[in-house]
Formats: sequence, structure tokens, C-alpha cells
Amino acid sequence: MSVPEIKEAVMKLSTEELTDLVKWLNEFSESLWDKQIEADFESGKLDHLIKQARQEFRAGKCQEI
Repeated sequence: MSVPEIKEAVMKLSTEELTDLVKWLNEFSESLWDKQIEADFESGKLDHLIKQARQEFRAGKCQEI
């Protein structure tokens, strides 16, 4: 199925079906983001950010939120 076909099908959905689809798409998108963050962490891509955050914490540059 192509993107134009999907768009056409989405326009035919009821309000309830569209709400369910949007909820599912949000959850799916969030799961992809979580997987990407996990992969970046495991590959070491975030090491420099973790090191920087630890240094700033030790230097007292953090505040409670």
C-alpha cells in the first residue's frame, strides 16, 4: 500500500477510528524513539553527553526540578 493510498483510507475513517489510529501512531513513534535512544546508548554515541552531565553535576551546575 502506498502513502497516497494510506492517506485516502485515513480520510475515510470515523472519528473514533481516527482517534485510535493517532493513539497507535503516537505509541509506535515513541517506541521507535526509545529503540533509537537505546541503540545510541549501547553504541557509545551518548557517552560524551553523559560525561558532560556528570561533570556539571559534580561542579554544582545542576538544580532540582
